[in-house]
Amino acid sequence: MNCPVDVLILTSVHHPFDTRIYHREAKTLVEAGYKVTIIAAQAQTHQTVQGINFIGIKRPRWRLGRVLNWLTFIKLALKAKADIYHFHDPDLLIAGLFLKLSTGKPVIYDNHDPYIEAIFQREWLPLWSRSIVSTLFGVIEKTIAANLVVIVANERQCQRFPKATLIRNYPDLTAFESQLEPPTRKQEVIYAGSLSEARGMFDLVKIAEALKPTPTVISVLGPIPNQQLEDQVKHMVAQKQLEPMIKFEGRVPYDQIVSRLRHASVGIIPFQDVPDHAIIIPTKLFEYAACGLPVVASDLPPIRQYMTEMNCGLLVEPGNPQAFAEAVIYLLHHPQEARRLGQNGQLAVFNRYNWATEAERLLELYRSLLSQTQNHD
Repeated sequence: MNCPVDVLILTSVHHPFDTRIYHREAKTLVEAGYKVTIIAAQAQTHQTVQGINFIGIKRPRWRLGRVLNWLTFIKLALKAKADIYHFHDPDLLIAGLFLKLSTGKPVIYDNHDPYIEAIFQREWLPLWSRSIVSTLFGVIEKTIAANLVVIVANERQCQRFPKATLIRNYPDLTAFESQLEPPTRKQEVIYAGSLSEARGMFDLVKIAEALKPTPTVISVLGPIPNQQLEDQVKHMVAQKQLEPMIKFEGRVPYDQIVSRLRHASVGIIPFQDVPDHAIIIPTKLFEYAACGLPVVASDLPPIRQYMTEMNCGLLVEPGNPQAFAEAVIYLLHHPQEARRLGQNGQLAVFNRYNWATEAERLLELYRSLLSQTQNHD
């Protein structure tokens, strides 16, 4: 690459240091010689981290403001005069289409969350309207996406976008290879990532209550985006006098999460049986496995597929906290079995389910887009 190619990444919803956006895709592009800038809500106004430039904008608190925020993104994106635009949220579909039509440059829509299915979990929408809104959004998304380059994160999404490039959310091994296996592991169960009611927030409290007779701690390493729910779950913990048993630590830097996973005993995924969980593959599953952690997870189709292939843990009925607690206790009481399952997962991730092949897919897509642009010029 003689002259650095300018890449502008846009996200209106995700954290600027999101694992996929920053730690995988942006870092991969920078290492390949691209000049990368990320425009994100919540980012500091101007900063450069590991060669990646950040431009921050305010994230409106009201929902209509978030939808209309694409006007701000368009203004900043046009000013950047990038060679490739790469955006991550459906809020920015109109902005993406505008950038494509006005600049003629390649515009990538990176769809790595099941937005259509997630609409059914939006409590601020009346129940009767959710199916209508989901269908309407689906039509708009497909219509706009037909004019863009699409990336998806799992095979189910390929059915919706047949021409999409599949780039899975597998972990980058560079974050894990430098860490040595600890001589002993703490009796700690870790949930890593954002937490919500659908992801088992209240079930975690009930699991902690069931584990009360044991010297086990549940640590939640990730934010609860909804302040009202955060207050509610912490009140529930206080009422049940579970403060020593379950700790909500908020957002934790990625390298610290990896270190914590290395010293824990079990990784947990208590997802509820809701529509979008029939599609998504939790990144935390592979991160737990990469650290040699046995996994206790909800028996949902995508999770079942990978856990069966890796043989890395125990599957439990979704929404059954007592069954989760029993599975955790079983692993704690059978350390050799826990170690065997953890080693199975670690071997599978290091040999197969890692970012190396996905990074090459990303770079190949970028090379193809640049080649098409040059031929067109």
